[in-house]
Amino acid sequence: MSRIQTLFDMLNFLNSNEEYQHKKDFSHLGTMTISRSHNGVERNVKFNYTSNEYLNRLTELFRNIATQETRIFELETVRSTDPISTPAQLRLLESELRSRNFADPQKIIPLLQELRLDEGVPLIARNHADRLIKMINKEKK
Repeated sequence: MSRIQTLFDMLNFLNSNEEYQHKKDFSHLGTMTISRSHNGVERNVKFNYTSNEYLNRLTELFRNIATQETRIFELETVRSTDPISTPAQLRLLESELRSRNFADPQKIIPLLQELRLDEGVPLIARNHADRLIKMINKEKK
């Protein structure tokens, strides 16, 4: 949360009238909307591409949060409804972690620790969960 606040502060988001949309229109990228309200002041911006470094970092952070929460949800769902598919979900998770598409990899460690001890999922998944925990802790240092 502090990273989000810092980026909003660096943008001076609420007090600025800056248009973040690049002069060229990149409609094929889709339109992103970022909104913030604080102390009765609200601002919404829409853009499909920007050259503003801080807004790009903020957008990437929001995407990484969405990716992380989606991956956690999918892993929990597969674990409870289709445990045999857990190894495939862990491979996807590892790919996202290696690509640095997670906002806070430490947040998934408790779930991985549960998986590591869950005899209801295949042994290969439990071992993979253990390797992912080690990978996350190694990158933390």
